[in-house]
Amino acid sequence: MPKCRPQCRGPHLALLIAVFTLVTSWEGGLPFSAPGKARKSPKQAAASVMRERSGLGIGARVTDTKSWRAVSPEESALAGKLKAAGIKGRWTQVWRLYQDYTGIAIPVHGAAMQAAYRCRRYSEAAEMYTKLRTVNDAELNQVILVHGIKIFGKLHDADRVEAIWQEVLAKGWMDKFPATARIDAASEMGDIRAAASVLDYLQNASLPSDVIQFSSAINACKNSDEKLSYMAANVLLNRMIEEGLQPNIVTFTSFAGAHRLANLTQTKRVPSILDEQKVIPNSLFVETFLGAVFQGRLRDVWSVSDVAERIQGTSPERVQFALDFLDDVEARGQIIVTAIGADAFSATSRLWRPWSLSAVPAVGVQPRSPKNRHLSPYERLLVNIMKDAGSQGRWSEVQRYWAGYNGTAVEVYDAAMGAAYSCGQYAHGATIFKKRSNHSAAEVDLNFLLTGLKIFRKLRDRLQTEAVWQQIETKGWVKDVDETTTLQASILLGNISLAASALDVVRTQRMLPDRFHCSSAIRACAMSDQKGKHLAAAYFLDYMMQERLEPDTLTFLNTLAAHQTASAQEIDGVLEKMALARLEPDAIMTEAYMGAMFQGRLRNISSPEDVEKSLAGVSPERLQAARSFLEENLACSGRRTKLTKLVMKFYGLT
Repeated sequence: MPKCRPQCRGPHLALLIAVFTLVTSWEGGLPFSAPGKARKSPKQAAASVMRERSGLGIGARVTDTKSWRAVSPEESALAGKLKAAGIKGRWTQVWRLYQDYTGIAIPVHGAAMQAAYRCRRYSEAAEMYTKLRTVNDAELNQVILVHGIKIFGKLHDADRVEAIWQEVLAKGWMDKFPATARIDAASEMGDIRAAASVLDYLQNASLPSDVIQFSSAINACKNSDEKLSYMAANVLLNRMIEEGLQPNIVTFTSFAGAHRLANLTQTKRVPSILDEQKVIPNSLFVETFLGAVFQGRLRDVWSVSDVAERIQGTSPERVQFALDFLDDVEARGQIIVTAIGADAFSATSRLWRPWSLSAVPAVGVQPRSPKNRHLSPYERLLVNIMKDAGSQGRWSEVQRYWAGYNGTAVEVYDAAMGAAYSCGQYAHGATIFKKRSNHSAAEVDLNFLLTGLKIFRKLRDRLQTEAVWQQIETKGWVKDVDETTTLQASILLGNISLAASALDVVRTQRMLPDRFHCSSAIRACAMSDQKGKHLAAAYFLDYMMQERLEPDTLTFLNTLAAHQTASAQEIDGVLEKMALARLEPDAIMTEAYMGAMFQGRLRNISSPEDVEKSLAGVSPERLQAARSFLEENLACSGRRTKLTKLVMKFYGLT
């Protein structure tokens, strides 16, 4: 195996490198001879997560049988435990096993590094790597160097990545595994030239390239801040196709993201190329492509208002293209658009907001074909005025226009309710809803009912929420309700089955439920009156941890709230999972734990005597578990709320 630096002789990638060398020389960039420093551009974590979960990520297993020959049975077992804990994301267990080990066996240290990497503890993994290089550098093997490349790539440490890469080449250990790791590290750092150089090296060394490697190189284009990164992505995609490799949806999601700095003409080509390659788009592709159309403005958006604010100033041509693209997505009928995609759809539809029908051409964006063709010109104008006033919080203006309306168009009612909701005037919104609902012959549509659902959820009116949801079910519209709205309804209704069905919809549409979805399902369990609700909450929590969705404090609070009928062991199991999530019990969590352990009896407590009366009949096992928890976790007085202090007085701990 040649022991030289990778050289660029591939016909297409050489052109790519020439382009980028020229561009970066104008901007004071680094020469191609050294892969560039880490370029920290925000990335969509979901894409990398999807790559790994779908088996297309850079997680290929590397083994070295020689290193296992000198390992004791105990060390072999320890390596297996580290691996298992890493796969399950149990970082606390990984760290404990690693700290207790004082040997220098390469497989044990390698398993610990890989486990830390799987748990996303990259800094700790880097410390493990550095320690191993100190205590047992002589027996270093290819596996450890591959781990090192991957770890320091995640940390955006370009110098360490390059140093390890040169060591791989010098030792003649170059094959598929270190090459893939090096491309993935370049992908993390947005270093296009480094990724391309490895692909050229593979070609010159007559080593085959695969879909994963090209997809990762294209992902480097997405993560790069280079102005011409989209050109590099096109060169890589063309080279990939010419080599007979079939790009997949992961490839095209990165390809779409690489076009956020491209002109609109180039961006428009992306869906066409996707169709040419007969790749079926999914929700993440739609969201990423919209981000590219709006030139990266849709990062960290949480609502329609956020989207509308971010895309102000976008050219009319881009807005119109986004609408046309979303129309096409709707027409396909096989993609569930993510929350960001739906918000972008609502915001772009709202951009043209004509104050008069003649104002539309002046804006430069043609409105979507209206479904409310029966509305009069005045009613159409009224709908737009109230939507606009509501989005800007001008409630008095909404009231003035609404008070002067005597018609029956459901779209006008819906606009008035939506404006009331946007202005936080939930009681007024409820009044508008009831005014129409009280007429048995009045027409309603799904939008009207969903707006009412949102309003009554804000008012915590469970009876009205149940009535609205029953209407949606009766009319057969449940299938048309998005999963987020369904989950929100399930919370107020305390309907676990409804929450579970929403998660099933997400999964069947080839999406992965996110933390919000699962936390909402757990909240529905907490609000439920069903027996065994803690089992459902535990199931959702286990799913979150298995999928590494990082449950937060609120998730665990709701999980404990759902465990008031659970056994003491099951409640303590929630705390164990919280420790695995690296969360410490705070004052609120302590109260939630006691509320669960004492089966919801600690209500209206004002004295230790009240505590004693409330806890009469609680089993000794629960009383002892709560006492042990307080003794272990409340050494710091900052964690003591008023209720906690009263319980501690009951136990005689103060």
